[in-house]
Amino acid sequence: MPIVIVRALYIGKTLFIKYSKRDLKPENILVEIDQRQQDITSLKIIDFGTSRPFKKNQKLKDTLGTPYYIAPEVLKEKYDEKCDVWSCGVIMYILLTGCPPFDGRNDEEILKHVKTGNVDYNIEQLRHISSQAKSLLKKMLTYDSNNRITAQMALEHPWFENFDSQVDLRSEDMKKILTQMNEFRIDCKLQQAAIHFIVNQLISKEDVVELRKVFMKLDKNNDGKLSYSEIVEGYKNYFGSLQPELDGKIIFEKVDTDKSGFISYEEFICASVDNSNIISEEKLQKAFRLFDKNGDGMISAAEIKDILGRGNLIDSELLNSIIKEVDLNGDGEISFEEFKRMMREPIIN
Repeated sequence: MPIVIVRALYIGKTLFIKYSKRDLKPENILVEIDQRQQDITSLKIIDFGTSRPFKKNQKLKDTLGTPYYIAPEVLKEKYDEKCDVWSCGVIMYILLTGCPPFDGRNDEEILKHVKTGNVDYNIEQLRHISSQAKSLLKKMLTYDSNNRITAQMALEHPWFENFDSQVDLRSEDMKKILTQMNEFRIDCKLQQAAIHFIVNQLISKEDVVELRKVFMKLDKNNDGKLSYSEIVEGYKNYFGSLQPELDGKIIFEKVDTDKSGFISYEEFICASVDNSNIISEEKLQKAFRLFDKNGDGMISAAEIKDILGRGNLIDSELLNSIIKEVDLNGDGEISFEEFKRMMREPIIN
């Protein structure tokens, strides 16, 4: 199997656990490639127009999907989130063999084959595929959704362990990033919002390749977030720390900015990305313009409220405290120089 496909399947292994997309297909999967290393860095799923949040034991009824990838229970109009596991199984089958498990001359014929759910695992294209890969395929393409594995069970399948061991990561890189997370500090909400904007919009994908590898190594259960125990284990494995529980607690107090009890991938990147990438003049100018909506060279209270208060109420007391933290000359607004000082001094010191 080409290594690019292996990497794609591994990096894209986080399946849908909280939302059911209901129309998952290759056309809705975007691939990011590191041009320097000619390697896949991430997969992005698009087009969530048909997706729905789901609850345990909830059954959906709408018949949605594309013939090749639709699960048989969707055609019966009684299904749950496992329909996405089926679609992922179909995609994996196509990547491994180059052909769909259910084919036909037209949509009607394809759907007829989907309804039967008979998958041929003895075709020539699967002859040299590992037994573990076939095992995962069979579990994902189990006809009865009650017996089909969940997304979490798919993530924990032994087939993925082959690729976990292939993630090339130096011990020095892990130590450096854990240290940077320990030293991370955000002093105010305005700074937090600016850092998140820079990381999400202005940092190149090449700049986070190594960070992604560290995150994947720390995320032992592959749920896309870091728990306290995973951070503690990282300290034990790479530092031999005498106080890993304390170090883990310190990191959580600093990095878990939304106090969810987990460190999300975005929070991790914000805390561990190279500071010089955040505080360059060019990036700070662009971040400043995000807040300076009217382009007058000053950030007003109304502009801060417009950015930070979207979807939430932000009271005047909190708004005034945010401005006072940055407004050095007391004129009630924030200049670019004040903004730049806020961004650079706490991060550098």
